[in-house]
Amino acid sequence: VFSAAAEAKDRWLRADTGHFDVFTNARAKDAQRLVGRLEEFRAHFLALFPGTPFREPRVTVVIFDSDRSFRPYKPLYKGKPAEMAGVFLGMPDESVIALTLDRDLDETIPVIFHEYVHMLMHARGFRLPPWLNEGVAELYSTIRIEGDELKIGRHIPHHLMVLNSTRLMPLEQLFSVGLGSPDYNEGMRRSLFYAQSWALLHYWDCGLATEPGQIKRKGEFLHLLQLGVPADAAMERAF
Repeated sequence: VFSAAAEAKDRWLRADTGHFDVFTNARAKDAQRLVGRLEEFRAHFLALFPGTPFREPRVTVVIFDSDRSFRPYKPLYKGKPAEMAGVFLGMPDESVIALTLDRDLDETIPVIFHEYVHMLMHARGFRLPPWLNEGVAELYSTIRIEGDELKIGRHIPHHLMVLNSTRLMPLEQLFSVGLGSPDYNEGMRRSLFYAQSWALLHYWDCGLATEPGQIKRKGEFLHLLQLGVPADAAMERAF
């Protein structure tokens, strides 16, 4: 889909894959590989979690070649661009995923998976608190396709390093983190927030998956959240 002949410094390429409208100033072959993996992820994720029918909005994917070119478009925190590898913006008729190929491609693939999970949650009407939204996205960003098997739940080394070297925040604090909170935006506090959110979802979906009634309890918990019950009270009632 991408024309290698059109490649030049600061030259933007566009491709329509049928599911994604892609814009990039990165190398065509890298963008092509990344979007190919995203199409594969989409097909397998929807087959694994079909859920209720929903209208998938138009999805625009913007792939920047470097953090420098991505920086002017990042959300601001205290007047400065937030430190993030990718961002998702959900609107009624269009969703936008933006990320940078500054890092190794294998490190970038989980980022685009993470942001696409946000898109699916948004399209299906879920309005999740940040800890749950990021925990779900981090857990499913680890999906790996091997032959006819879909594997989920492999560890994320950076998260394990943070969890093993930092004092964990109480669950009440984790549940209260908002999009404007320092725990969501600032350095090591942000790293701990993402790591702990991932660990909790990993524990529920992988560690406790075989326990009788676990899926029902988690479903009840998510239902209570959607009704507006505070997370700590919903946790107590469901579990």
